[in-house]
Amino acid sequence: MSLRWSVLPGLAASVLLLSPAASAQVIGVAVDRSVTSQGGRMTPVEHPEPDSAFFFDASANPPGLLGEVQAGASVGGPPASIAVSKDGKLAIVSDGDGGTRQAPANGHVALIDLSGQPRVVETVEAGASPGGVAITPNGTLALVANRGSGTISVFSIDTMHLKLLDTLEVGRPNIQMGGIAVSPDGKLALVTMSGANGVAILDIKGERVTRRPEMLVPGVRPYDVRISPDGKWAAVGNMGSANPDIDSVSIVDLTADPIQVVNTVAVGIEPEGLAFSPDSKFLAVAVQNGSQTVVGGPFYHKNSKLIVYGFDKGNLTKVSQADAGVWTQGAAFSPDGKQIYVESMTTGTLQVFDWDGQTVKDSGHSIPLHGGGAAMAVSY
Repeated sequence: MSLRWSVLPGLAASVLLLSPAASAQVIGVAVDRSVTSQGGRMTPVEHPEPDSAFFFDASANPPGLLGEVQAGASVGGPPASIAVSKDGKLAIVSDGDGGTRQAPANGHVALIDLSGQPRVVETVEAGASPGGVAITPNGTLALVANRGSGTISVFSIDTMHLKLLDTLEVGRPNIQMGGIAVSPDGKLALVTMSGANGVAILDIKGERVTRRPEMLVPGVRPYDVRISPDGKWAAVGNMGSANPDIDSVSIVDLTADPIQVVNTVAVGIEPEGLAFSPDSKFLAVAVQNGSQTVVGGPFYHKNSKLIVYGFDKGNLTKVSQADAGVWTQGAAFSPDGKQIYVESMTTGTLQVFDWDGQTVKDSGHSIPLHGGGAAMAVSY
């Protein structure tokens, strides 16, 4: 079937439109309108409307719209292909090639000013097929994982300007770097390498970023990675083989010496979206559940799943789950931990779930994105 969305007039009428003054509690969502899913395969859309990035105020329930800007995005990259600074004043989104369209030798990242009405202030070149993006907590550095070149582009951020400081060679292009996350103290970053079934560890000292020689090996095709707000743990979503098998989430102990994988838990088919709760006591996992595969196929289910796990010293205990949209991507908690947001590529929505610490359920609020939700980040 054709999965095409139209930009509807009066988007502000469908969600609460807030003052353009930036909030420190910002959700950024990157929307890819260039591809759709047909027969379980990504397929280019003829004459697509421009990709964009939406920004919402997470202090409202449901989140209120701050604004939308045109910016390149790609579902072919990880949910971390958008980043929002801690102060909520800027965002960066990458336009990495999704594998279904021609991309330039090098892709680009867009710098977006959120201090007023959101606007793109600069678009700069990164490496080939830029994917995951991370901004250091102090807002002075941006790290971009280039999936097509095996490099990290290190940019300084100064007065709404990006300057390339270094191109860090991590490995060959076939390591397929994806998600990237920076620790709360800004001293360390993790980047997934799905082609190498590994996770690289990066040290950050001022403007210098280096790779440690060791590599973490969490599972098959690690993709998304998130670091807990307390800075002690990381969660890695392992997407598994090309077959829609039961896949896993691995937990990394960042306090151990050396840093090490301490647990791996089967969660379902393709856990692409991960999110720690603000108190680091829960982990939300958006599992695609075969919803993006061929209808009627052996692994097909009509919905994705949002699963919430209790998290305690590296152990995961399943607490609750609910049906989510089709072909889920990123996930995030609200600042108070009482809601969970999940974006979906095929459904084209930002779905809001209520969470009371014991049960997760659909709140009935579903914000239209008029395109495929491909990546998500929060400032808090």
